[in-house]
Amino acid sequence: MEGPLEEEEEQQYDTEIETASESLRPLEQSPAPSAEDLGSSGTVDLDCGEGPSTKETKTAKLSAADILSERVVPLLRYLDRKRTKYVEPELVGYYVELVRSNTMAKVAASVKMAKRVASLISNYATVKATLQERDEQLWQKELECAKL
Repeated sequence: MEGPLEEEEEQQYDTEIETASESLRPLEQSPAPSAEDLGSSGTVDLDCGEGPSTKETKTAKLSAADILSERVVPLLRYLDRKRTKYVEPELVGYYVELVRSNTMAKVAASVKMAKRVASLISNYATVKATLQERDEQLWQKELECAKL
C-alpha cells in the first residue's frame, strides 16, 4: 500500500517525464533533420534553409548524444526510481531471514535477561534479610551500651 508521500513523488516523476517529453517534441513546422544535415561528427545542423534568417549563418549545432540525453536521461531516472521501489525477490528473502534472525536473537536475549532478573531479585532478597539482621544486632548492642 502506497503512502501519500510515495504517491506524491510518483506524480511528480510522471509530471517530470511528461514535461520533458512535451518540451522535446519537434515543431510541426520544421522538418526533422535529414541524413544530409548530419556531419561526420554526428552533429545536427539546425539551419533548415527556410525563413528570413537563412541568410545569416547559424552556429548552433547539437550532437546526437545531446538530443538523446535530453530525452533519455529523465526516463532513465524515472525507471531507476521505479526499480528501487520494487526490490528483487531474492533481496526480499534476505530481508525475511534478517528479520527472523533478529527476532530469534531478541527472544534469546529476553530469556537470558529474565534469568538474570530472577537471579538479581533472589540476591536482593538475601542481602536485604542479612542487612536487617545486622541492623537489629546493632540496635540491640546500642541499647545494651545505653543501659551501662
